Amino acid sequence: MQKSFRLILCASIIGLGLWGWRTWLPTPEEIIRSRLRKLAAIASFERQQGMVSRTYYAQKIVGFFTPDVVIDFDSRGYEAMTINGRDELQQKVLAATRFVGVKVEFLDVNITFGPDKQTAIAN
Repeated sequence: MQKSFRLILCASIIGLGLWGWRTWLPTPEEIIRSRLRKLAAIASFERQQGMVSRTYYAQKIVGFFTPDVVIDFDSRGYEAMTINGRDELQQKVLAATRFVGVKVEFLDVNITFGPDKQTAIAN
């Protein structure tokens, strides 16, 4: 009886340790996916939002990127474009706020890490 209790206690501690490890120390891929979900939520806006709140969220969107950001945008029905740097990104985001509403989703994201493990490409 005492051995089974110790075994169950040991398994529970190991299980809690693994759960804590995954919860508080996510992998780099999980961090990137989480940031992309947050970015999509901020970049989406409804028709009812005013221009001031749209401009505020445009500023928050630009904050997700490094100053040397490069974005290749290719979507069905639109001309392909490349955005280089935060300034150009901010101009494009502010131009996009003129639409009546936008819902942003990142589907089937493939993340590839560079050999230095310090850079990543998300397609």
